[in-house]
Amino acid sequence: MTSLFGGSSSSPGSSSSTPSLTNSNESKTRIISQIQQETNMANAKQLIQKINENCFATCIPSPGASLSSKESTCLSTCMEKYIDSWNTVSKTYIQRIQKDAPGLAATGAADGAGLLSSGGASGGGGGGLF
Repeated sequence: MTSLFGGSSSSPGSSSSTPSLTNSNESKTRIISQIQQETNMANAKQLIQKINENCFATCIPSPGASLSSKESTCLSTCMEKYIDSWNTVSKTYIQRIQKDAPGLAATGAADGAGLLSSGGASGGGGGGLF
């Protein structure tokens, strides 16, 4: 039998609906993953913007052609503090989401993907964005 949109439909007892359910679940998973990535990117951009606004104003009183070692150290320290604060807030937020809505953890919505690692001047850090 032909369906309304040009495809053929099967009888109600047929098992051909299983592949479409699998495709639907895969599509849903891909969309959720893409939304998470876009949200993480927007959050990282916001963090970088705040770091630039606040650390630059604090550490570089009079901009010049290059940074002094004092200014460079100040910027590194300031950036690491912002990233540490970001991670603390993110971890707390994720814990609250998991506590209040355990179903979100199963979808991967609260997996900690928004956490950042500060490489800083030392070059350390984990698997985060920095």
